[in-house]
Amino acid sequence: MLGLSNIITKTIFLALAISISLLGCQPKEDETLPPELMGVWTSAAPRFKNDTLELSKECIVFTSGKFQDFITVDFIVKVEKRPERNHVLYTIHHENAEGQRYKFSFYYYPKKGVIRLKNQVDMEWRKVKPLEGSKSPPTSR
Repeated sequence: MLGLSNIITKTIFLALAISISLLGCQPKEDETLPPELMGVWTSAAPRFKNDTLELSKECIVFTSGKFQDFITVDFIVKVEKRPERNHVLYTIHHENAEGQRYKFSFYYYPKKGVIRLKNQVDMEWRKVKPLEGSKSPPTSR
């Protein structure tokens, strides 16, 4: 009788361990960029005078130069979102055509409709053009 009780206990324990393992290993649903972030962004800061940042569901595009002669188009792999006091920290994991992965982090201030890069919080970026099909208008200056 002691052997049967021991087997039942081990079976229940094993079933419970497998259930917990399977539930804990479910992939977390990835965040996506909200519509208000999708579009073309620019900064009035002299350092970024001729630069743009374009965000879409699938891509992140950096352009630079008076004639936009430097363009980088990367695919968005993952988006992380962390709400903070009066803003949201977004980290976009993106990959270039060669398979190199990068992270791009910025704060989004919904009340002001501006982005501040995590490593340059003193410079604001404003949306100047929504993506086609996007319902969110550009932010006003």
